[in-house]
This record gives sequence, C-alpha cells and structure tokens, in this order.
Amino acid sequence: MSRVLLTGASGFIGTHVRKALHEAGHEIISLVRVPGETMIPYPGELFLTGTLAEAGVLEQSLSGITLDACIHLAWEGIPDYSSEPSIKNLEYGFRILRLCKQLEIKKLVISGSCWEYAEPSGMISENAPLSYKKPFQTAKNTLHAIAETFCRENGIACRWLRLFYVYGEGQRPGSLIPYVVRELRSGVRPVLGGAFNQNDFVHVADVAQAVCKSLDFIEGEISCLNIGAGQAVRVLDVVAAAARILQVNIDLALYEPPAVVTPPFWADIRAANERLCWVPHVSLEEGLERYIRFSDRESI
Repeated sequence: MSRVLLTGASGFIGTHVRKALHEAGHEIISLVRVPGETMIPYPGELFLTGTLAEAGVLEQSLSGITLDACIHLAWEGIPDYSSEPSIKNLEYGFRILRLCKQLEIKKLVISGSCWEYAEPSGMISENAPLSYKKPFQTAKNTLHAIAETFCRENGIACRWLRLFYVYGEGQRPGSLIPYVVRELRSGVRPVLGGAFNQNDFVHVADVAQAVCKSLDFIEGEISCLNIGAGQAVRVLDVVAAAARILQVNIDLALYEPPAVVTPPFWADIRAANERLCWVPHVSLEEGLERYIRFSDRESI
C-alpha cells in the first residue's frame, strides 16, 4: 500500500481514479476545491480543500506527511482551451514538480491528452509528431518536456499518460455523449457537426485502472503512454448505439456526410499493454449502458 496525493480528485476522471486507488488498497490524500455533497471520503482518505493556486498553503498542509506518489489530473477551465487558462495550468504543473521535489515524492503520474499530437491520422504511437499551434497543446507539451527533464534530474519516476476520448459517468453535460443521450431522451435528433468523424472512445473506468496501474514503476522510469480503446468509432455509430439502448428510433440517413471528413485516429496502446499489463475492458456498448443508467439515477 502507498500514500498518494491526488489532484483533480473531485473531477470527472479524478472521481473514478479515487475509487480505483481505494480498491487497490492505496491511502489517498485528495486535493479538492470544495468536496461535493455526495463526495464521501473513503476509509483513511484525507481531503485537502484548496487549489494549486495556493501553493504555500498546500505545502504547509502536507508538511510532515510522507507521500509515496502524486497523481496530477487537475486542469482548470475546460472546455476553455485559450491562452490564459493554459498558462495558468502550466504554472500549476510546475508547482506540482517543485512540490514533489520538496516532499521527496518519488513517483509522479500526469494526465496528458491526445490533442498534443500534430495532425493525427491512423494509429498514433507515442513518438508521433507533436503540435504547438494552440495554447492547450503548447502548455501540455511544454509541461511534459520539462517534467521529464525535472524528474530525471531529481530521481523521480514519471509517467505521462496521453488520454484519448474519455467518456462515462460524471462527464461534463456539454460533452458529446451526455448531449446525445439527453437529446435522444427528449425525442430530438442530435445536431452533430462531426457525425462522420471517428474517435477513440475509452471508458473512464478503464482510464482509472490505467492511472492506478501507472504507480507500479520500474525504479527511475520516465515514460509516456497512450491510454485509449485502441480503435476508432464513428460518432454516428455512437448515436446509433445510444438509440438502441434507449429504444429510440432515429433515421441516421438524415445525417449527410460533409465534403471533408476529419481523418480517423486512434491510440496505439501496445506500450500501455506491455508496461502496465493494462487493456481496456469496457466496450462502447457497455460504457453507454453504464452512462445511461447513471444519468437515470441523476435525474431522479
């Protein structure tokens, strides 16, 4: 069992990572802005209320506490990917690096994004070209590069996880799948600009397992891993699957393909398979069923 500091613990992915860490027997120290009314601590879990903007307060709160690892998931402001929040989150990432050094934390896992890649097409490996055209991409790729150098210099094992299209229970209402389910339930055909795009949809429970397994490092390891389902699925097929589960009739022929379709891309997950002994287990159909059951409970 290890003691893990988790940032972004009350967020969409963080909520599922907390559960996976608890089930794996880890002791959790969760950084949260304000614990939600339904956010009940697991046995032995400690809530630290605050943000990464309060670096001094966080360091003081953790003074005297031995930490084995840090999982940094927090990224404020999504879906705002503009310069200001990107710069702020980059600064927060630097604070996490300094915190790991000061508290002698020897394992660090950081969540990245498939949007770090430049013009992705087909199966994407971790060494594919990166992009610095947009603020979010620049911030993520800069943090990744500095984290690798910083951790190597300070004897910290580091894993950077590039997450693909994560979906599931607790996802932001404006995201694709919550929107599609909400519209279908209302008897409305979802308006989709990218109905023929193909994305790598990976369920949040599988992502949480990958994050949890990432704590099992080879000593001193510095690595980057793709975390996805390993296949691309048309958005239109997601709509069709959700409609089947909800038993809603929808005429998919009403969606007309655009003149130009974004090239499909998906994660090469062989490195994650090998290094983490991890494979995604939740199929898209099962993941949609889980989300729909969850949204049923939320509407009561």
